Amino acid sequence: MCIRVRALRGLRFLIVTTSLSLTAGGAVSDSTPSSPLTLEEAGHLALAEQPQIVAQQALTLAAQETAIAERQLPDPQLMLAIEDVPVNGPDALSLTRDEMTQIMIGFAQDFPRARSRDLRSKKAFLEGEAAAEGVDDVRRQVRRAAGLAWLEVFEGQRALVITREVHAQSLRFAEAAEIAYRAGRSSQAEVLAARIDAEQVADTSAMLGLDVHHARTALERWIGAAAERPVAAELPAMPPPPELEDLLAAVERHPQIRLLAHRVEAAQAEISLGQDEYRPGWSLEVYYANRPEFSDMIGARVNVGLPLFTANRQDRRLAARQALRDESLAQREDALRSLRAEAIESQRQWREQSARVTRYDEIILPAARQRVAAAEAAYAAAQTPVLTMLEARRALLDAELKRLELAVDAARGAVRCQFFTASEAA
Repeated sequence: MCIRVRALRGLRFLIVTTSLSLTAGGAVSDSTPSSPLTLEEAGHLALAEQPQIVAQQALTLAAQETAIAERQLPDPQLMLAIEDVPVNGPDALSLTRDEMTQIMIGFAQDFPRARSRDLRSKKAFLEGEAAAEGVDDVRRQVRRAAGLAWLEVFEGQRALVITREVHAQSLRFAEAAEIAYRAGRSSQAEVLAARIDAEQVADTSAMLGLDVHHARTALERWIGAAAERPVAAELPAMPPPPELEDLLAAVERHPQIRLLAHRVEAAQAEISLGQDEYRPGWSLEVYYANRPEFSDMIGARVNVGLPLFTANRQDRRLAARQALRDESLAQREDALRSLRAEAIESQRQWREQSARVTRYDEIILPAARQRVAAAEAAYAAAQTPVLTMLEARRALLDAELKRLELAVDAARGAVRCQFFTASEAA
């Protein structure tokens, strides 16, 4: 959502009698007063009982358990059989008259290659490592989303404070213009302009109130009912933006990149597993056979796989796994490029918008206030028309709103940079 701060700029005959700064005024809320919601607190609340994190942790545990299971031998098989029962003649269906008839019990055990079991276990372990990196990545994404949603509420709330103050001043000016008109010191056009101005400001205030409501709804997705609390009246103090070289180095270590690197390793383990399928595994069967009227027997059987026809089976599987490895490599490269571009843009946004805020604080706003003071003095001495004074005040209002917009924009850049530099502990 884009808070419509700019909607105030262009309104005519706005009256600003005092300088409106980013940190002026209190929080706007019709709810029961409570402690202001800070940006940092919003991040902590978003992480508490976050379903996305719980889901990612469950994936991690599942992969860890699978890694242990994949290293084990398959379960043995119990064999029960009745063999060589005659079906015709005088001994038909007898279990005791024919010396070939036997009742068997035995066990069979498959012995996949140890290397194959190790590779399957390694693949599952790497998937667990990727899922663990995913937990850190989800934490960062949740904090970033909650922080950006908080900033939307903050910007709308501060703009609403400014608009309400302007509306109150517009009403006072409209009343003063009406009195002056009755006394013959003002024109009807000035009275109508003052009334229209007050209504326009009231409409803009209603529009901003709706925007704040939408912003709180978006924030509620991350922190629940706490989103209805009034946000802090000031932005938190931000440290200096990180150097670009340090930020890009943090991108290389980002959990998204580490996650994809583990997936590349898992895909490589799959390729090794496919190569191992060209080598046979084997199984062992041991049995005991009872022949009721004859001697009992024991026996053993060894089965060995024969991977002779590989063109449409092993070869195809190996080619598919190599293609999946290439896909994982391409995904990692794409993610790295995307994160690098986002990091560069976030750092530039933080640095440049912070510099612009400083310019407004040190040059533009002081000059705008001096202009208002000079215009008011000239108007009081009947040396300038009222429109000149109103124009100076409108310029001051525009400067205050622009300063608010730039400060929040710089904070957005800071929140996005923290997505790359924050650790899981943070």
